[in-house]
Amino acid sequence: MHFPIAITDSSSPNSYMSDMYRLEKNMGAAHLLLKFRSRDTRFGATRATVKSLAAELDVSETQVVHLPLSKFAEEILPAYEHDEVPLTSAEVRAVRKRAKAAMSMGKILDEQSLF
Repeated sequence: MHFPIAITDSSSPNSYMSDMYRLEKNMGAAHLLLKFRSRDTRFGATRATVKSLAAELDVSETQVVHLPLSKFAEEILPAYEHDEVPLTSAEVRAVRKRAKAAMSMGKILDEQSLF
């Protein structure tokens, strides 16, 4: 499923709102309107920066926008579904048994403590 991103560099709030209305009316709710910043910051980029990145990477501007979003999602969102219930006692014992079997049994050569 594609979710295209509409890109605008309009600077006035009225133009921005009319862009949003027109895009939602014509494209539906599966689209995102991206408004560029007037200067590059930690939280946004200018259209010129996105164009430069697209040219440098030889990809579309949409791909330039998707790349940091996917990396951000990897960092923030869990990679697995949340467990609804805690492990049972039998499951905890099974995990401990497998972990013990996988642990090395060699002699401790050096031990350090923070306290």
